[in-house]
Amino acid sequence: MIDQGAFLDRLPHPLSPRSRQFLSLWQQWRGSRRLPERGDIDWAGLGELREHAMLVDARGHDMVHVTYAGARLAQYCGFDPTGYNYLDFTMAENRSWRAHLTLAQLAQPCGYLLYYTLRFGDGRVLPLECTGVPLNRDGRDEPTLILSCAVPLARMEPIGPADPDSYLIGEGMRFLDIGFGLPKMVPAAIQDGAPLQ
Repeated sequence: MIDQGAFLDRLPHPLSPRSRQFLSLWQQWRGSRRLPERGDIDWAGLGELREHAMLVDARGHDMVHVTYAGARLAQYCGFDPTGYNYLDFTMAENRSWRAHLTLAQLAQPCGYLLYYTLRFGDGRVLPLECTGVPLNRDGRDEPTLILSCAVPLARMEPIGPADPDSYLIGEGMRFLDIGFGLPKMVPAAIQDGAPLQ
């Protein structure tokens, strides 16, 4: 039996209200189970958070397939990233580390918190707070899916896509304990010469 309150009580501070809302919705889908399944995602219930959501399917160390990307994320990219490999959204030298972090989240399982600062052509910047949590494929016991939500921490209407270099690497990544502990690694620190997420 999962202690439903404990996960939400352990969330770090400060954390934006919209990120807390997203994680609370995931907890509702999970209920007393270990993890929710893909079919439990209430896309309508996400409301405007759906525009900021991304669902990826980790198919191995070389492929983390983007199966859904919200309209706001497509706006930031300048194209719809659905169907792309999430690992392609970082530098070549970072792909292995990003894959390692993704697979570690699923193996534990655990959630994550991460920040990006998007830069736009007019000189403005937009900080994003990204949280992600694992799900099982329908009818499976082991998670391969991660649903994330990237909420802006400032009010700003982007003009054109963000500079791609500004979303190659996130900052301050940390794992979130969803009831099963955390991987024995520090995701925001360089380890064994590996680059940052």
